[in-house]
This record gives sequence, structure tokens and C-alpha cells, in this order.
Amino acid sequence: MLPTHDVDCRYCGEFVFTSLSVDDELPAEGPTFPKVRSDKEGDYLLCPHCGHRMAMKRITTDKGVVFRTA
Repeated sequence: MLPTHDVDCRYCGEFVFTSLSVDDELPAEGPTFPKVRSDKEGDYLLCPHCGHRMAMKRITTDKGVVFRTA
């Protein structure tokens, strides 16, 4: 079983998503995961509570694409 823990917004401290690893990783696809967006500045999540941009790093593994908080 994978270790999980909650990842909070660095700005407001509120819950944003549950990570499936100790490295704050978020799978690219999944019905219960927030959608990672992309623009000219890179990949990011918007905090659903305060709206701040949370930078994410795209990582390709043998199991697929995941995002890690940057």
C-alpha cells in the first residue's frame, strides 16, 4: 500500500490534495484529483480556497505521468 498524506496550500494552509507518495506527487489522471493546468509559465494548480497558483513539476515515470509540487 502506498503512503499517503494531505498536501496543503503554502499560502493559506488549507487542504488541496492527498498525495500518493512522500514526495507530494499527484497522478496526472484521476477522477478525484485536482486538474493540473499549464500555461507559458509551466504546470500549476490553483488553490480552491485562496486561488493562489501552486507550481507543479511534470515527471514521467514507468507508471505514467505524475506532478510534484515545485
